Amino acid sequence: MVAKEYLQKIYKIDENIKTLEDELLELDTLAKGCSISYNEKVQTSCTNATESIVCKIADTKSLINDLIRKKLELILDVNLKLCDIDDNLLETLLIKRYISCESWEKISVDLNYSIRAIYKLHGKALLKFQDILDKSAVKCS
Repeated sequence: MVAKEYLQKIYKIDENIKTLEDELLELDTLAKGCSISYNEKVQTSCTNATESIVCKIADTKSLINDLIRKKLELILDVNLKLCDIDDNLLETLLIKRYISCESWEKISVDLNYSIRAIYKLHGKALLKFQDILDKSAVKCS
């Protein structure tokens, strides 16, 4: 697998989690919106709809938890591999970009480098990380 794609998995999982959390908020709002109204002996409820929504809420929460577990496992794996880079600057750059999901501009300011220099360092860091991935793939074979 290509280093950049491997590292971007964390960001993609994070985006999926955020999307599901937004969906969960909508479902929660829908569930709270169903109520029983009493008007002249007429009783209406949305129990079937509410039950369906509650089931969707439970499923969505379960999916979010699974994605969080997957993200944490991936972060642990990436961190273990990043330790092999042997260059604190490159390691920090990859952590800030792919684990903390920071913008290039923020990384540039934090590390006190121009954006152009950050891009060059990023390329170098990806090459080193690719070597680490290749070595770990050989060990697993």
